[in-house]
Amino acid sequence: MTMLPDPVTGYLQDARATGNIPQSNAFDSVKKSKLIQLAQDYIDKYHNFPPLSDITKSLGISIRTFHHHIANDPKFKSDYREVESHLQSHFAQSLGEKALKPQGTLAALAALRFLESHAWNPAGLNPAASNAPSKELIQSFEDAIDAEIVPETSAKPGQLENNTPPENHLNSETH
Repeated sequence: MTMLPDPVTGYLQDARATGNIPQSNAFDSVKKSKLIQLAQDYIDKYHNFPPLSDITKSLGISIRTFHHHIANDPKFKSDYREVESHLQSHFAQSLGEKALKPQGTLAALAALRFLESHAWNPAGLNPAASNAPSKELIQSFEDAIDAEIVPETSAKPGQLENNTPPENHLNSETH
């Protein structure tokens, strides 16, 4: 299928859709423009991710088609990334507000790290893997002891190894 840029929007579309010959099931420049507008309207109203599966369904295309066009239409990708940047801006502002409150900071940071990975996670590292020392690193220290943090218990030394139940905190005479 030959894709040509629409002379008005610059979005790539099936060559058969140019010249005002509508292709009702094609993801043409009209539908791409509508998707961009719907996504922007949703972000403006709800300050959250637009429900792409609902938007694409309302336009008669699949989410897979959307991703195909994001990957293959540079102008459409650029315009959609501009819409996402509005959401990123909202999250950045929200982060500042949430940082002053006891809750919400971690969620905002996670969203920014996902949305702006080039700025917030430039190496593209998996945070769980990159922040935890490897077992080899721990063992490289001469006096290192591999340990595990366990819930607090009233067990006396030796009780856990001997499968002896620890004392109950509530029934203890010291409490």
